[in-house]
Amino acid sequence: PNPANTAAVNDAVARLLAGLPEVDRRMLELRLAGCSTAQVAAELGLDARVLRARLSRLRKRLREQGILNDWL
Repeated sequence: PNPANTAAVNDAVARLLAGLPEVDRRMLELRLAGCSTAQVAAELGLDARVLRARLSRLRKRLREQGILNDWL
């Protein structure tokens, strides 16, 4: 990985996380750590359907901002 690209992604993630509601921040952190949707739902105490809807809205926001396209 290119160090400059890695730094840019890390900076974008930090800015994104700072602006998210707590549940969305934890959801993103857990997904980036490799947790499945079911694992994230269990960890956050959310119904899996609710979590999928929140993830969908978060992914849309990320795409619109051009952040983390590889994760999507």
